[in-house]
Amino acid sequence: MGAKNAQRKTNILSVRVSDHEMEYVREIMERTSRSASEVLRDAFRSLCEHGDQTLAASRPCERRH
Repeated sequence: MGAKNAQRKTNILSVRVSDHEMEYVREIMERTSRSASEVLRDAFRSLCEHGDQTLAASRPCERRH
């Protein structure tokens, strides 16, 4: 078993997203050749590291009216 299994992922987090948000995730997946889980783990890590700064930043996947 390689380094990838060194930190076992045993918890499941289920999230509902809009079609627009899912399209944004798919675009990131295509550009980075990563799975949805990897993309969302990275987003979660960023939120954990940057806290309120991340939440206050402009959210590119929100629809502009």
